[in-house]
Amino acid sequence: MSISSPSPTTTVKITLSQDRKTILETAANREGLSLSEYLLKIATEIAEQSMGQTESITLSEKDWDIVTSAITDPPELNEALKTAITRYKKQGLE
Repeated sequence: MSISSPSPTTTVKITLSQDRKTILETAANREGLSLSEYLLKIATEIAEQSMGQTESITLSEKDWDIVTSAITDPPELNEALKTAITRYKKQGLE
């Protein structure tokens, strides 16, 4: 059985009013957590939710026509793009 070494940690400092600290401590106590554990838990949950959200782009009808036209009838490749494609393929990144 191997014992893994603990992950490195760092400290984050937060400044808040006593009223807000009291509210957070009360919430932490209700969950049986220390204030630090509670703040880490809720901050991580919110960050994960935020990272999971996708970004939407709304296009005007004119812009949508430009996009669909480029997909259905793409322009000819210029020399710079052909060179970039060749370089990309040589690097084995495809």
